Amino acid sequence: MQNPQRPFTSADPDAQSADKLAPVKGRAQVPFLWLLGPLAIVAIYLLDMWMPSHLTIPFCYVATLVLLVAVAGKREKLLIAGVCSAILIIDFYFLARNPMGLAWAQGLSHGLAIVMIWSVTTLGWRHASVEESMRANQRIANERLALINTIYVSAPVGLCFLDRELRYVSVNNALAEMAGHPPDFYLGKLIRDAVPELAEVIEAHHHRVIESGQPVVDVEVNATTQAQPNEQRYWLSSYYPVRDQTGELLGVNVAVRDITRRKQADANALFLLDVGECIRFAADGDELLWAVSIALGEHLRASRCVFVAIDGDQDRIVVQRDYHPHMPSLIGSYSLSSLAPALLDAGRLGQTIVVNDIGSDPRTAAIVEPARRFGIGAAVAVPLVRDGQLISAIIVAMAHAHEWNEREVALINLVAERTWEAVQKLQLDSALRESDAALRDADRRKDEFLATLAHELRNPLSLMRNVVTLQQSAGTPHADPK
Repeated sequence: MQNPQRPFTSADPDAQSADKLAPVKGRAQVPFLWLLGPLAIVAIYLLDMWMPSHLTIPFCYVATLVLLVAVAGKREKLLIAGVCSAILIIDFYFLARNPMGLAWAQGLSHGLAIVMIWSVTTLGWRHASVEESMRANQRIANERLALINTIYVSAPVGLCFLDRELRYVSVNNALAEMAGHPPDFYLGKLIRDAVPELAEVIEAHHHRVIESGQPVVDVEVNATTQAQPNEQRYWLSSYYPVRDQTGELLGVNVAVRDITRRKQADANALFLLDVGECIRFAADGDELLWAVSIALGEHLRASRCVFVAIDGDQDRIVVQRDYHPHMPSLIGSYSLSSLAPALLDAGRLGQTIVVNDIGSDPRTAAIVEPARRFGIGAAVAVPLVRDGQLISAIIVAMAHAHEWNEREVALINLVAERTWEAVQKLQLDSALRESDAALRDADRRKDEFLATLAHELRNPLSLMRNVVTLQQSAGTPHADPK
């Protein structure tokens, strides 16, 4: 089984070490061989002078062959072959002058010896060249293999290779981190044993590649993982057939990209659009808070989501409506001082409060039991402070411990800010409408008053006007003077 950190077979490290040390040894042995090699051949030839005369080939010939095979360097081989050839030529010269021997036989034997020596030397050169070339090719192959292994292991994309039986052969670190297990966990296991929650989906893609021999590219897969069991993860997977030099299918190579952040960003964008529509068409502040609570709670899959009103002077927290699927409602009035002092201090400063685990957070040690009775295991609270007074807050809670990420906290803050701005605008618009209605009512009352006053004044003035008119008209009798 291959090492998950090195998914391809590599050369023996001892052999690599030997390759690195071989040139050093060769350089250290050059002076030694240049001196002892020829001296050994000469010494053996001198000893051979006392050998029986019927032996036509000196023992130095055998020693030369042995040295030619044993010596690795080309220059050493050339020197030894040259010395031995010179000795054989000199030996033949002296033997040819001996009348007791056959010159042609001596010449033939010595000639064959020289041919053999140089044949062995040539073969040794070729062998050394081939061996050196093989070492160079092996070194290049090892370097390329190391590069491939480094890329495979450190690639930001999840990679794995499965054989035709859908058994994991290699898994890189990125894919192991996505799934929440170390690489060794997968090696040698079938898909159904390693990732049973995904077996039904991904096995079909593997079988399709194996049966058709064609890749399957960019297939979206989603599930929860051991690393993050409370969060839905999304991946884009591609499946590629792997063949050997003969074209036989060896298995399937899989490339996996985590697109959870992109999916979450898209979902957040759509959610904020929905919140914007709610704000746009809202006519009442309380109804807007209720609608946003429902939308935010469902989007984050929270156990609770509520906007609370806070009255510090009366020491009260008022919950008018709350989103609480499968949980009892919190509607009612509560004492503000019943909260943990650390939470109140942070809220009065306008700080966002993030609690991943009610039971282990020291700020909530005093309210663990009440929080658990209300089904709160983790929470985020964003306070609203106006003119130095804590007047409201949005609280999003989970039933169990939850590791709130930056995306969730930022989203809650953004929704709270937009919602409170919209509520304040609605309150201001309502106040303006009430003021406008009051002004119109006052103007109407003014008109009614003036109309009534004019009517009341018109009756006595009409009598007086009639009297004056009669007095000024001709033929009107004057009163008798007394």
